[in-house]
Order: sequence, then C-alpha cells, then structure tokens
Amino acid sequence: LPEGFKEIGDNVFYGYEDLACVKLPRGVIKIGGSVFENCVSLVDLTIPSNVTDIGPRAFAGCTDLPFILIPESVKSVGTAAFMNCSGLKSVELSSNVNEISKSMFFGCTSLEGISIPVGITKIGSSAFGNCSSLAYAIIPDSVTNIEAAAFYACSALSSIEIPSSVTRINPNAFEKCTELTILNSN
Repeated sequence: LPEGFKEIGDNVFYGYEDLACVKLPRGVIKIGGSVFENCVSLVDLTIPSNVTDIGPRAFAGCTDLPFILIPESVKSVGTAAFMNCSGLKSVELSSNVNEISKSMFFGCTSLEGISIPVGITKIGSSAFGNCSSLAYAIIPDSVTNIEAAAFYACSALSSIEIPSSVTRINPNAFEKCTELTILNSN
C-alpha cells in the first residue's frame, strides 16, 4: 500500500487467498474489521508503530501467519482479531491494550505460549479457547478478571499461576484443560 493511508476500512482484502506479504504504510492508525480475514497465504505482516486500533476479525483465518507483533501504539484490539490463525506460534502484545478481547486467539492451535503484558486487566471469554498447543500462559498482577472459557480446551496447558490480583474467575475458564494439574496462586 502506498504512503498516505490513515485507515484501512472493513473487508478491504477479505479472502485474498494469494496475499502473502503486507507492509502497511507508517501513517495508518486504524485497521478495520475483517480487513485481512481468510488471507490464508499471509506469512509476513508488519503493523506500523502508529496503529492505535485493530478491528474485530482483522486477521481471523490467516492460517499461515507464524508471528504477530502488536506495537505499543495499539490501544484496542477487536473481538476475534486473530481467531483461527492456526499457524500462529508466537505473539508479542502491546502493554497499552487493557484487555485481551473475546476470542482474540481462539483456535490458534500452534500458539505455544503467551506472556501477557502488565497493564492488561481482563482476559476475555474464549480468548485462548482451543489453543491446543498452548503450554504456558504468564498472567501479570494487573489482571483482575478471567472470563468464561478463557482457556477452554487448552489441552497442552499443564500449570498456570493465578496472581492474587485476580478477583474473579468465570465459569469454565479452564474447562477441558486435560493436562492442567496445578493452579498456583501467589
């Protein structure tokens, strides 16, 4: 994309199956909903450091995307933004986002672990649901709420430390985490 774009509207590249590399211009501040949804060949993505908003399902179904870096400028990531990115192995999150939204990483079956940055207060419902390779999740002291089914069916998750800042764990937050044997609380 050429320089000068400030916003990429909803569904612009939805389903472009041959799109492999995206380098967004530095001036982009908003990535709309479903912009790159189902771009199954996308393997290289650079989100510029001016982006503040990533819309719902923006990258959902990008099955070949191996890594995502969400820059510190990002303050909001919509529901299911990376849902079913089955090739996603690692993620670096912005500490300026205050929550991991509903179904943000649902179905990211190759995601091996997550270190949630300090500043995030809520892990949304089904945020990591069906992340079957998720072996660890580091939850900081800033988190106060773990929503329903947040880690549903994370079958590789063997232990997790729940910080004392967490005041609410909603129903089924760890349902079908078949290897989870220890819940530590400090």
